[in-house]
Formats: sequence, C-alpha cells, structure tokens
Amino acid sequence: ERRLFPSYVFVEMEMTDDTWHLVKNTSKVTGFIGGKSNKPSPIPQHEVDKILQQMQDGVEKPRPKVLYEVGEVVRIKEGPFTDFNGSVEEVNYEKSKVRVTVTIFGRATPVELEFAQVEKV
Repeated sequence: ERRLFPSYVFVEMEMTDDTWHLVKNTSKVTGFIGGKSNKPSPIPQHEVDKILQQMQDGVEKPRPKVLYEVGEVVRIKEGPFTDFNGSVEEVNYEKSKVRVTVTIFGRATPVELEFAQVEKV
C-alpha cells in the first residue's frame, strides 16, 4: 500500500460551524491546510480529481514480483555488466528501474538497469 499524503485526511462535507467544530475537535486533528485558522479553505475539484486518479493508477498498476531495497546485493543478468554483482543504490518502482553500483577496475560505477536485468543474490 502506497501512501500519497501520509498523515492527511481529506473530508468532503458541507461547511457549517457545527461540521467545522466536529472535525476540528476530533482526536489527533492538529489543524487544517489553507484558509484562515478559524475557516479552512476547500481544495479545488481538479485537485481532488488528480488525487483520485493517482489512487486509481496505484491500484491498476501491477507491482513487481521482486522488491529491492537500498544496500541489497544483486547480480546483473543482462547487458554489458552481465555476471557482475553490485549494491542497490536507488529503486524506482514507477519506472521499474534500479540503480546499482558496480566495481569496475577498482572504481565504483553507478549503472541504471531494469528490474528484469537483475536478480537477488
């Protein structure tokens, strides 16, 4: 599960004094974004649509079967660095790519590879 806005709660409501006080006095609600301290401002509908679309894209997009972590050692299966081992420096799940640092001639070299090109050791 991926969090788009950690620690935020979006509420669709009719803004009245009663509803505002209900939300404001809810346990662990520390404040509102935008507007004034006594009257928060609504976010525009196009922003709501954008957030909902991001949520839908996250549900529909297939997740890789293998999850990589920074610092993990992997073996390169394809490309010019085949059979080299390297350390994962960065993982980009959106592009299905991983940046691996490979030691070549005694120097660390970063290489960006697709998930299919590497395997866990």
